[in-house]
Amino acid sequence: MTSEEQARKHIDALLLAAGWHVCDVADANIHAAKGVAIREFPLDTGFGFADYLLYISPERFGVAGVVNLPDSGGLFAFKST
Repeated sequence: MTSEEQARKHIDALLLAAGWHVCDVADANIHAAKGVAIREFPLDTGFGFADYLLYISPERFGVAGVVNLPDSGGLFAFKST
């Protein structure tokens, strides 16, 4: 497992523990819970994917990403929209 995969697994667990509904794009339902985190969300052409797109009741709240740093196991970065 890469350090990015380990970081995502850890972030998933933290989001779940905080009460977020964590899902993949194919299973996304922004009404599933008050807080929904959608993994690997495709962005506009040329911009790749957001590690997580966050929704709160059901407004888009922010975009989160995992930054891979040597010897850190990954770093969680967040940008509110």
